[in-house]
Amino acid sequence: MSAVGVLGYVADGGTHHGRNASAILTHTLDTAAWKTIPSWYPVSRNDQVINPDQERFYAKRMNAKVTETGSSHVFLVSHPTDVTALIEAAASVTASSRSSRGAL
Repeated sequence: MSAVGVLGYVADGGTHHGRNASAILTHTLDTAAWKTIPSWYPVSRNDQVINPDQERFYAKRMNAKVTETGSSHVFLVSHPTDVTALIEAAASVTASSRSSRGAL
């Protein structure tokens, strides 16, 4: 959706999956999700946009499982196999965790 489309959608109070767009934009959170939900973080060792040490700092702060590649900033485009493996690992762990709690 274009930026104009998004603005029109929100301005019209559009709904998506049964939620009111204005409520989504005004809702406040008590806790950041990464504080209670397992997280994964891809670090691009050759990133020249965000310093890889800064990326590692973010990952450590959120207690994330880190996956490092020798890629540049466009890790998601240049290393699709690594991205797929990261997503599958995250999905496997979170599905297992939810299943053991009876949340599925």
